Amino acid sequence: MSDVLSKANKSIEKTRKVDTKRLLKRRDEAKSDMDMWRSLLENAYHYIIPNYNPWVNHGRAGAVAPGQQRDGDVYDLTLPVAHTRFVNKMMVGMVPQGQHWFEFVPGDSFGDESSELYQAALRITQQITTRVFKILEASNFYVAVQEAISDASISTGFLAVNEGDRANPLQFEAAPVSQVMIEADAKDGFSAVFRDWMQMKCEQIQQVWPDAKRPDNKEYDSKCDIYECSYVDYEASSKERYKYVVMTSKGEILLEQTSASWPWVIFRFRKLAGESRGRGPSLEAVPTAATANEAIGDELTAAAFQANPMYMAASDSAYNQDTFQAKPGSIIPVQMIMGNWPIAPFPQGGNIQFGQLLVADMRQQINDILYTAPLGPITAPDMTATEANIRFQETNESFAAMAPRLQREFFDPLVKRIMFLINKVLPETFGDIPEDFREKMLSLDGEVLQLRYKTPLMISRGRIQTQNLLSWYNSYASMVGPEIASATLKTIETAQSLAQNEGIDLSNIKSAEEMQQTAEGVAAAAEEAAQGVPG
Repeated sequence: MSDVLSKANKSIEKTRKVDTKRLLKRRDEAKSDMDMWRSLLENAYHYIIPNYNPWVNHGRAGAVAPGQQRDGDVYDLTLPVAHTRFVNKMMVGMVPQGQHWFEFVPGDSFGDESSELYQAALRITQQITTRVFKILEASNFYVAVQEAISDASISTGFLAVNEGDRANPLQFEAAPVSQVMIEADAKDGFSAVFRDWMQMKCEQIQQVWPDAKRPDNKEYDSKCDIYECSYVDYEASSKERYKYVVMTSKGEILLEQTSASWPWVIFRFRKLAGESRGRGPSLEAVPTAATANEAIGDELTAAAFQANPMYMAASDSAYNQDTFQAKPGSIIPVQMIMGNWPIAPFPQGGNIQFGQLLVADMRQQINDILYTAPLGPITAPDMTATEANIRFQETNESFAAMAPRLQREFFDPLVKRIMFLINKVLPETFGDIPEDFREKMLSLDGEVLQLRYKTPLMISRGRIQTQNLLSWYNSYASMVGPEIASATLKTIETAQSLAQNEGIDLSNIKSAEEMQQTAEGVAAAAEEAAQGVPG
């Protein structure tokens, strides 16, 4: 009976068709949510990336011609410079190029790390890590992810991880934030993603989606609006959980697919409760940058008045305003009127120094928000080692606070998607792994395969633990002495724990058994030396 029900359910799934009306309605609702963010984000991009604003032409049918200068009214570049530095820091902190910033390690089913079974599995997982990074390094990942991190620093980053061919199995793209609409689920995640391709040439459709068909009654050089829809079908099986539909704005379906994975990696550095899009550090600095920009605009106006002052002149025959020109070397024939000259500079007011003080304070606020100079400016007076250590620890704590969200929204989905596509396009990459283990391995459920991140950003949490341990040791040693304090530590376990906290490759450090043998050898040598017995 159960087999009959199973076959019936599968038959229903196969015959289930896309409800285009409902899908278009969900897309419209997601667009309405995005439109509520438009004013805020358009203003933010104007101050953060003045010459690039994805919202300028959105929904305006190309009213603003490309190639236009858009930063003519931005006088202070403190925020654009700080934003660029923050993005560069996050690139190095999250995905440092040339390093294995994550590694695969055996899961819980392989027992303790000191067991022979675990060590044998570790050699295999190290090979998997090397293979994956070889493919990743050959792709355009580091180009696309920088653009996505830049958007996430403002609000939300959209990284599409698409299937390629055998030569390039991974294709990455940072989607413009103004083209992507999201539908939030009940668990602070996303249940649907919609992307608009406005006025797309029909001949380009199959270039982007090779399996898609051309719209009916459309020539190759015709243009149409395309909606790319990805959504979660919670009633489907895990292998068909994610639905992917490409259709026209009229509801004509051009491509329909199901998969166990979807292409989107959507991540935010920070967000507020009840909101779907994020509020990154650069967005928080926009009000300060706008105020500083206004203050500098006033400062430039004041400087212009000082360089080219206004004049007051008597309106009579002694002064001819048509021939008056205030320029160097000019001779102006005038005559005194009742003992006074008919031309005099306009009295000046205001305090330009006060504006300069305000701007300096605002620039410091922007740099503090984006961690531009965590240890202070280079030209600042020398600080003590304690002060530098405190500032360094505060910076680690700030970055560590972002790690949990980034692990959930960026690192884990990204690695799972990469593993899924490599197994699909290049299955021989994992050909030496038994089929029953491979499915569990790709799920990264922790039973067969686990992820261990080695990026500076993720290591910052371990450094806080190291700092706490050293602080406790120093406090305890000051009370009982360093000998007793050292005796309370499990030296072998502590050494390995400190190495893991700092992201050190454990292959460069002796195993627990080797450390124990070394400690016993040192103790024996010390005992022989104390007894006067030659070694």
